[in-house]
Amino acid sequence: MLITQGKTSWKFLIIVVVLTVVVGGGTFWFLQQQISSYQTIEIETPEKKSNEECQKYTEAECPEDCIVCPPCEICSSLGCYSAEHCKSMGFDESWYEMIKLQRETAN
Repeated sequence: MLITQGKTSWKFLIIVVVLTVVVGGGTFWFLQQQISSYQTIEIETPEKKSNEECQKYTEAECPEDCIVCPPCEICSSLGCYSAEHCKSMGFDESWYEMIKLQRETAN
């Protein structure tokens, strides 16, 4: 074994250290090869339209990345604005859908 009768078995100790380095290094190399073989996929997220870009559209033409809402909390008119603008005033995507439904049932 490693220590017998007060003496250190240097031969056994060196063999254990060398095997540990070889197995550890081989494992590290193998894992690095596995990681580098994966391909990274870049997903392009479309840029959201700014409030100024959204305002170019009418209520009927408002694109998906814009929301129809009033320009202010107490205004009664509707327009096409950025999602951030509408959400900052408490209007989300479902708000306009609810208004359209109310208009249809009133007519």
